[in-house]
Amino acid sequence: AQVQSAQQHLHKGDLLFAMVIPFKDADPVEMQFEQKGNKPGQPKNPLVVNMHTNSRALGEVWLKTTISNSAQVDLTMWALNKEVADLAKFNASELTDELESAGLRMGSFQVYNAPRPEALEDHPPTEHGSLVDTRA
Repeated sequence: AQVQSAQQHLHKGDLLFAMVIPFKDADPVEMQFEQKGNKPGQPKNPLVVNMHTNSRALGEVWLKTTISNSAQVDLTMWALNKEVADLAKFNASELTDELESAGLRMGSFQVYNAPRPEALEDHPPTEHGSLVDTRA
């Protein structure tokens, strides 16, 4: 049902897909892929990938990755654990090098030692029964 709902958005040119990835040896990761449909004569809309986990090892972490022009990557990270936020800042240049070796360019990298502010949803909720939660 979730795939069918995503297909409805794809017919409009929008991409909106969410999933939870369970791991046998680690805490689950929630992922959401979002891209608004492109309009003729307008710049291409970026792909946004949101990730969230409440890891026993790292604490609660949110990551928003925006990929523009198929190559520029802008990252924003929120981490409740100060050590995790500091470690991310410390390793920013290594991440930049890794992205460049993959043919991508780091645009911006922001790290906050705070919870992620509530994201405003700019798309209507899906129709009843069109979302399947597999976490149960």
